[in-house]
Amino acid sequence: MKRLISCTLMMMILFVGVLAAQTPQSTKKALDLYRSFIPKQANGSMAKSTVLTEYENQSYYGDWEGDRKVLITYDNQARIRSLLTGSWDTWSEVWTEDRRETLSYLPDGNPQQMIVEYWDGGQWFPATQIDFFWDVDRLASIQHQMIEGAELFPLMSQTYHYNEDDNRLEFVDTIMSWDISSDIYMRVHLDWDAMGRVQTATMQFGDGIDWVDAYKTVISYHPSDQSDYQTYMDFLISQVTFGEHELNHLASQIKVQEELDYFMNEDTLEWDTEGKYEYSYDANLRLLQTNYYMAPMEWDSKEDWELVSREDFTYDAAGNMTEWLISDVFFTEIEPSSRTLYTYSEVTSNPDGATPLRPTSLSVFPNPFNPNTTIAFDLPKAEKVEIAVFNLKGQKVRTLLNDNKSAGKHQNQTGMAKTTAAVP
Repeated sequence: MKRLISCTLMMMILFVGVLAAQTPQSTKKALDLYRSFIPKQANGSMAKSTVLTEYENQSYYGDWEGDRKVLITYDNQARIRSLLTGSWDTWSEVWTEDRRETLSYLPDGNPQQMIVEYWDGGQWFPATQIDFFWDVDRLASIQHQMIEGAELFPLMSQTYHYNEDDNRLEFVDTIMSWDISSDIYMRVHLDWDAMGRVQTATMQFGDGIDWVDAYKTVISYHPSDQSDYQTYMDFLISQVTFGEHELNHLASQIKVQEELDYFMNEDTLEWDTEGKYEYSYDANLRLLQTNYYMAPMEWDSKEDWELVSREDFTYDAAGNMTEWLISDVFFTEIEPSSRTLYTYSEVTSNPDGATPLRPTSLSVFPNPFNPNTTIAFDLPKAEKVEIAVFNLKGQKVRTLLNDNKSAGKHQNQTGMAKTTAAVP
């Protein structure tokens, strides 16, 4: 659990309690996933913008192999509307859609509800419902519920508490109800510096009344960092909404220089140093590398900090992150472990809300082909459309459609020469 307290503990608010019940291997993977950030869109009425439309997770086994791919669609205000996740089927060598998340928003732009669905081979079935509750513009609580038929069963409840004097978030209480033996209670307490940045974050466990310190992170920032309280709250709202998705990285908004992690020693009842993150940036203040070190332990003969893992980041000419590479250290050798590859597209937003953003949604059913498939897509205006199938080497195998299409909804079925268009 050495990576339990990282990135200001803001991510912990949603994930730490769940991760505590997982194995160390799955914990590390999940913690890698939650260290992400997407900046909140301000009303989303830009004429044109570049948005993340796809990312792919890969693992390294002597060569890179795909794990999962996520396709992202947006509404007419540049807000994420859905995330479609596919897993790589090694046997058939195709991506198989297996999870879909659909998000709705309140009139003020804050998230209202997310429905998580899974593909059972014949249809999508709803599995989880996540509801967001607001006190004017402050996040008040989030309720996670399991869907079984027409009934909802509680999974996790989070309540956000604010300081009456400065109106800042003071602590978050989490109750997890999925343990059949008893509920699990967790509290994350936040201390803010003069600029409104998280300075110390402490995680506690308890029974809802009495609380015991467990982990703590102390954060220092890069001298050029200009983040403030609102930056952190935008980050928090984005994180609890899209928590397990690697939509962007924390450093796009917040320049952290170092994080020191501590755990409560049960014998001495004092804080012992556990590890630290060190961040480095380029001349444009883009995050280049993150190194995680474990602190020397009193029972260990080693006296120096030990490098455990490293993260490297690559960008395109526009400054968009294109690759996030995670490496682990084995016997002083740094070996790649996993990476995330990002794909961006330029979209045009529509303040009047009359037409959806481009790129529009594309759905494939069934996936994989069995042996035919129907490909449905939307066009905001008439234009030429090409739909093609590529193999793993990037070679075009077959062109399914290459024709001019009118605005509206369309579908193309493999094996059929004609593509039909629905009324826009």
